[in-house]
Amino acid sequence: MKAMVLTSPNVVEVQQVDEPGGEAEEVVLNVLATGLRESDLHSIDGSGSRQPPLITSSRYTTPRCLAKTQTESSARDDRR
Repeated sequence: MKAMVLTSPNVVEVQQVDEPGGEAEEVVLNVLATGLRESDLHSIDGSGSRQPPLITSSRYTTPRCLAKTQTESSARDDRR
């Protein structure tokens, strides 16, 4: 998958990274769009507490997601 990676202060690159695997009780989302928020900008300019390398984008948009755990008999709506 492609990700915005902060490689050093003030340098953000789009890189190909491994897709995360869905562990038990987790849901893998299909991200349609992503964006930056203020804490990401602080990390980029070096004034934040998070240090590179790191994958930015803490805001994202996904299609409606239904999740079903091993203990549930019916799907749960997880649109939050």
